[in-house]
Amino acid sequence: MLRRRILASAMASVMALTSVAVVASADDTATDVKNVKTKADLEAYVKSLDTLRTTGIYDYGTQSGTNLLDAFEYAENVLAEAEPTDFQTTAAFRMLESVVNNLVIHSASELQTLINECTKIYNSDNIMNEGVQDAIYTEDSFDKFVVAYAKAQTYVTSSESRDITDAYEELLAAKNGLTKLATVSKAEFRSIMRTYENLISKSKDYDTWRRGNSSGWLVLASGADYWRVTNTVTFGNIVNIAIGDGNLVDQWGNKTLIVAHEGDTVREYITEAYERLSGFSSSATSDSDILAAYNAAKEAIQIMGSWKADNTDRASKSQVSALLKEYHGKLVALLKTTAAEDLYKVVNKTDKVPNWISKNQWGNITGASLKNDGAKTTIPVTTEGNKKYYDPASTETINVGRNIDLLQYIKVTSADGAWGDLKEAMKLAEDYDAGKFDGIQKINEGTITGEPSGSPAEWTLVYRYLKYALEDVFAVADAVTTYKKSDVVALINEAYDLADKTGDIATFKTLLGELADARQDATKWVAAANADKLYKDGKSVDVNGDGTPDANATATYEALNAKVKALKDELAKYAYSYGEIHDQINTVAAAVDAGELEASDALVKALADTAYALSTLSDISNEDSPAFSSDRVLQATNRLYTADDAKGQEKALKAAYEALLAEVKKQSEVTVVLGDVDGNGTVNALDAAAILKAVVSGTEVDKAVGDVNADGAVNALDAAKILADVVAG
Repeated sequence: MLRRRILASAMASVMALTSVAVVASADDTATDVKNVKTKADLEAYVKSLDTLRTTGIYDYGTQSGTNLLDAFEYAENVLAEAEPTDFQTTAAFRMLESVVNNLVIHSASELQTLINECTKIYNSDNIMNEGVQDAIYTEDSFDKFVVAYAKAQTYVTSSESRDITDAYEELLAAKNGLTKLATVSKAEFRSIMRTYENLISKSKDYDTWRRGNSSGWLVLASGADYWRVTNTVTFGNIVNIAIGDGNLVDQWGNKTLIVAHEGDTVREYITEAYERLSGFSSSATSDSDILAAYNAAKEAIQIMGSWKADNTDRASKSQVSALLKEYHGKLVALLKTTAAEDLYKVVNKTDKVPNWISKNQWGNITGASLKNDGAKTTIPVTTEGNKKYYDPASTETINVGRNIDLLQYIKVTSADGAWGDLKEAMKLAEDYDAGKFDGIQKINEGTITGEPSGSPAEWTLVYRYLKYALEDVFAVADAVTTYKKSDVVALINEAYDLADKTGDIATFKTLLGELADARQDATKWVAAANADKLYKDGKSVDVNGDGTPDANATATYEALNAKVKALKDELAKYAYSYGEIHDQINTVAAAVDAGELEASDALVKALADTAYALSTLSDISNEDSPAFSSDRVLQATNRLYTADDAKGQEKALKAAYEALLAEVKKQSEVTVVLGDVDGNGTVNALDAAAILKAVVSGTEVDKAVGDVNADGAVNALDAAKILADVVAG
């Protein structure tokens, strides 16, 4: 039984444009009156369709019949008005006309042809590698296809055109709706394997302890548990990575990588998957494990390829000596400016401070008057055994110079931490600087052979060990300022604009909430920065009012930008709003009626297709973003799903609308023909004459058209080149 519903004027007004008719107000004398349909015209047209309505409708498919009844009911509602406007009657007329023009009856032979096209798919039984039940399509889409295929075979011999048409339309929709599972072929896997193995083989090409940057990624190394490594890593940190689902992104927008665990290396995992694929009967598979291994190799190639080595080549004794001086400067500055409790927290990476620590006790170190230039300065320290760390009763005075390691006077409790690494790296560097060439084996990774002797390779290793240990300890203090306060303010405004663009619709509810929170945090940061009279870019400010600096401009910007990016990425899947499409239909139709655009066949078709597709849109991917409310009122701020996996009506509307935009662009963009000064589409002697005439009269000629010899001016030389080209043919 045909479904019946009354359509609101929003739908009808769009449908009216399928004939490129524009209905103006009563005062618009420029309106093409032949496109206006009166109440009498509508009554006559409805009456002319009586036979179609009462009997002929049953020859068509269910969907066509439903659309036709919708149009009839809207027309009757308009005719029931005592004095309907020309807009109402024209809209109803054009809507009914468009639906009638789209009625279709499919024959049994057409249905049989479609069945034949689908038989190979049906016979596949949705299996590629039968022994492992390797599917081709999603189970849901294939089940619908099987049902539609069986129905088509039942009705192909029917004498009822409606049954045949319905079967045809259902089978075609099911065929088009088949969703293929992601697959990988043997050839694709083999190609990725070759590239991956080649990169793996280069892991030893890089010098020991050489770091680089894999920008935009955070590498997670694995042991018993996952733990994080910074995005400045050695090549060895990344050669054995596997990658998660691609959706693991931290608050700064870095993608997160996860290395293999549970005994398998990524290389073993990938190799085993490829061996399984080689044994399959089909040349492709959708097996989830094989796909995961393929993607792991593919994305591992991406991250390995993105790694750029730093510019640290070979180091010498002088470079190590300079780094020692830099180290002392950094550490002395830290001791000078950090309270005892805070220094202990920094060194030991803890929020808890032992009872024996106090400002007075550690004040022997932190309270000294020290300079950040490596100059010799005195500092009182404790002397007796373990007491030297905290007992202020017994002290000695030492000179703080280039060769004095202040770290020995700080209680480092974890030799495995960054400060422990720094302490070891410092001792090694000082020993080498003093001519004591031993201890290098502890950090040797095969680069050094024989007994330590202070070779260039050893100096390089010592230098890098200390350099990277310093970076790990002082990375926060030395963070590069990438963004300024003004950048944060600009991004806050962009965040507001982005939220407006979404129309605050339910589709983006979660992301909008996260963006709002991040925007408010950024706004609080800006307020705190404005309140800081000594603020300058790069400085961290106290946002929470507890006296502790919370974040600088760069950290604030990156935190907000991560949420902006997340919303942008999702918004990109919904490229157009329904209101935008509706308004464009009206704009183009008006331009055609006014003669500003040519009513070419392609433009008229695209306009009609877009209006029809929008008006009948009901099947959507996201129930939070419908085109119409239940009473068929256009939801202008809702958006059309346009991602690559869009199907059915959404895909049709996207295609029609983009075809419309392309046709408008084709007519509105002016193509400049170099040398065609008179604009008649041909370059000949008349154009040369026009240039000479302009030169004599002092009239300017557009360089984009007249500067034929590309010397930056339009003059007689251009005219001469045109004539020469004409003669040359």
